[in-house]
Amino acid sequence: MERVIAQLKDVALAYFAAEHVTAHIEGDEIVTERGRYGLVNLAQHLRQAPGSHWEAKVRAHFDRLRSVSVDVPETYYAARSRLRVRLAAVDTHGAVTRSVTDSLHEVLMLKIPEGGMSVTDRALATWNVNIDQIWHDARAHTRWDEPHESSILKSPAGDEYTRVEGSFWSSSLLLDLGETVPESQMTAGTLAIIPRQDLLVFRTLDHAPPWTDLLTLSVAMFELGPGSITPDVFWWHSGTVERVIEWKESGPVPRWSERFRTAIDGLKPAA
Repeated sequence: MERVIAQLKDVALAYFAAEHVTAHIEGDEIVTERGRYGLVNLAQHLRQAPGSHWEAKVRAHFDRLRSVSVDVPETYYAARSRLRVRLAAVDTHGAVTRSVTDSLHEVLMLKIPEGGMSVTDRALATWNVNIDQIWHDARAHTRWDEPHESSILKSPAGDEYTRVEGSFWSSSLLLDLGETVPESQMTAGTLAIIPRQDLLVFRTLDHAPPWTDLLTLSVAMFELGPGSITPDVFWWHSGTVERVIEWKESGPVPRWSERFRTAIDGLKPAA
């Protein structure tokens, strides 16, 4: 994948040079005066394409993105209803972020017709609004202004999970599960997976965690590509999120905190 991204950087720089647009590379993004364009998702699309097709595909991709008006509103009043948050398992260069847990970041976004664009420090300085208020509003608009749909998913072992989808931002509901499920029903917390931006799957811990079942689901639903996040397993409890299973090349690795161990200690096995 690194080789594909390296080749893509050259093709992307050549595209902007031909358009007489000054551009440079920062990490896995190409940066212009107008904004930043991530390259990882595009590289996933190109990985299986013949090299002779790359130039045309890259041109079509950036022509489409550049045709969309992405002007950031000058006032917070104009921007507020378009604020969203998304989750990222990797660092996002130049974006306004905050840590959710050791492997997960919350990214401040502005909704645009093609999806979303990252909010920058420059925009925050222009708006001159308390950052905690901005994060609060972004989460609220993500939760209430998007068409999230819930359904029951039965695993191969027969356990029932809640599946939330219907929007690019659905995985972000992990951050505020207490707004979705009464906390009185989650005394031991909730286990969740967020394989893609548009998908959240979770179940409350009312009996001992069905690890084999949950790991099977996380692997089956995760595929590296556009919109993917992580196959890791997370635990939501009292407004906080912890990673409890990390997927490595060698397989799943437990990352249990003392707090998590205490929460699940004494839970009975499934009937």
